Amino acid sequence: MNWNFGVQHSFATNYLVEVTYTANASVNGFENREMNGVSYDWANNLRLANPAQFSAFQTNSQIFRPYPNFGSITYRTNGARSNYHAGTVKLDKRLSKGLSFLTFYTYSKVIDSSSGNNLLPRAMDRAESGNNRTHQYTGSMTYELPFGKGRKWLSGGGWTNAVFGGFDMVYLYRISSGDALTFGFAGSPFQYMPGVVATRAGRPNSSGDRARLRDNWQDIGTNRFVQAAQNKLIESMSYFSYPAAFTMGNVGRNTFDRQRFIDTQFSASKEWKVKGRYTTEFRFDFQNPLKWFNLSAPNTTVNFTNPAAFGKVSTSTSDEGTTANAGGQGLMNITITFRF
Repeated sequence: MNWNFGVQHSFATNYLVEVTYTANASVNGFENREMNGVSYDWANNLRLANPAQFSAFQTNSQIFRPYPNFGSITYRTNGARSNYHAGTVKLDKRLSKGLSFLTFYTYSKVIDSSSGNNLLPRAMDRAESGNNRTHQYTGSMTYELPFGKGRKWLSGGGWTNAVFGGFDMVYLYRISSGDALTFGFAGSPFQYMPGVVATRAGRPNSSGDRARLRDNWQDIGTNRFVQAAQNKLIESMSYFSYPAAFTMGNVGRNTFDRQRFIDTQFSASKEWKVKGRYTTEFRFDFQNPLKWFNLSAPNTTVNFTNPAAFGKVSTSTSDEGTTANAGGQGLMNITITFRF
């Protein structure tokens, strides 16, 4: 189901402002669910009421499955849900005096719910979607520099026009909130339920405070390629603790938003006409000219046995943004084209 509403208004010559609301809701989406497990309540009651039988269950949990002659049974079914709501403000300037631009800001939220196990309710992990970006801003501008033939200055032609005139410039800037991440844990001294038990495995417990990026997280230290020299991007691991033995952690899904996404690109071009039939074009493209990088997501594994990596980014450049998907190493291209 999709619905939207929008209002446009031209408030000055060549200017248009638009406010829109967009939403959609999806029910009975595809999901894969494990069908050959046992419930947590059954296993925990067995642990409390009959420790000897529970010990046997731990040793050989396969025979306690509903279908003991099979391992994991994955059933594809319908039941996943999601909804999306967004409000956008857009400002558009049509081309006049050599300048045009389009800029818009969107505030949105995507929530979904699904479950990978038939014995776990979908609402247990109903949360912000992993690809949700609450704030998004995009601005693009095209500008004909006012130098050269037919423009405000140096319009007389000749060598000055050939060298300095007729350049067009394009600039793109995008920034948005980061994707959502889920905290896990490792290195716990406790024992937990066997894999056949339906649990939200791997989630730590929360102290009640929500972990977030620390202030000035952009300062990641003296060397991002050596984790020992990095500063942690996440405020503190003390917000978490290990779940007690045979219990499930209470931290939800996608409770943490990673670093912002940012992208900027610049382009300049100029054409020369040769005897009316031939055209030569010079083009200069610069991706990420301001060196705003999109580093990898910080490590979100709570590990009190080996805490050094928590909150730090990967040292592998393959885990970072690239010039192909924005936010990577600066890249300049010069292209000369001849058309006839």
